[in-house]
Amino acid sequence: MQSRFQDHLPPTDIIPTFPYGHVVKIGSKSVSIRQVIAVNCKTRVYRVREGDENFVLKELLPSHPDYYECTTHQALNGHPHIVRYVDSDWGTVYRDRFLLLMEYAPFGDLRDVIRDFGPLRREVAWKFFDQIISAVGHMHRLGHVHDAIHPRNVFAFSSDLCKLGDFGNGTRINEDPRFGLKMTVREARDIQGAVDTLLFLLLGFWPKEDTAFWEIFEAIEKDEEARLMLTNYDLDGVVSIADLMYIRSFYHEDFYKRPIPEAYGRLRTSYLNEQLFIWFVWR
Repeated sequence: MQSRFQDHLPPTDIIPTFPYGHVVKIGSKSVSIRQVIAVNCKTRVYRVREGDENFVLKELLPSHPDYYECTTHQALNGHPHIVRYVDSDWGTVYRDRFLLLMEYAPFGDLRDVIRDFGPLRREVAWKFFDQIISAVGHMHRLGHVHDAIHPRNVFAFSSDLCKLGDFGNGTRINEDPRFGLKMTVREARDIQGAVDTLLFLLLGFWPKEDTAFWEIFEAIEKDEEARLMLTNYDLDGVVSIADLMYIRSFYHEDFYKRPIPEAYGRLRTSYLNEQLFIWFVWR
């Protein structure tokens, strides 16, 4: 009777949390549990330490799909705006626990930054946007979509550096763009998620949750309308009219007219065509 009841419990209710001070061995690292950062039904996240260095330990419990997060994170490693993958263990040390070790962001995710410091200065917000977009372009060229670009999945290391993490919601890209489009709809949604995050950093709140704000924003078509919105919401000095019109263009209902930021780099399709050409030349 009890085992049947346990079948309906989330893994985090059945498998105990690592206690404070417990030493976990992952590859060449022996890290000590210092703090539980986050918990949901399938994962736990800890701050851990080896010597003077902090890391993040993510514990993926049974029912987490296909260990996609680890294999993807490992494949993306090395980019300056992707959270650094350190090591992992596929249940060999701890049965029913899959462990992913990565670098620690001292300022937490971007929600923590806004909660602790308020809206970011314009130049910092745009710098972070470019860094997120750079990471997204890197992912796409390697054949992955993130599918959850959001402030909770972008981590702050300093006022000059943020990195994209949490790849468990993504998948491989198994399709080509529809005729006439430069990228798939899912790739475009990743870019739009980065723009949502930019607005959050500039405003200090999630704009789509403010119905009145979002209705006015979506109705912007001309500079005069943008100027009126900046005045009504006291956003002069936060964003310029040109900035607001540029941001608005990412939500254009016609995908053909949505821009691709310079920081994104080469399109996945042009990158693949280049690799195919090199293969034909040198085979």
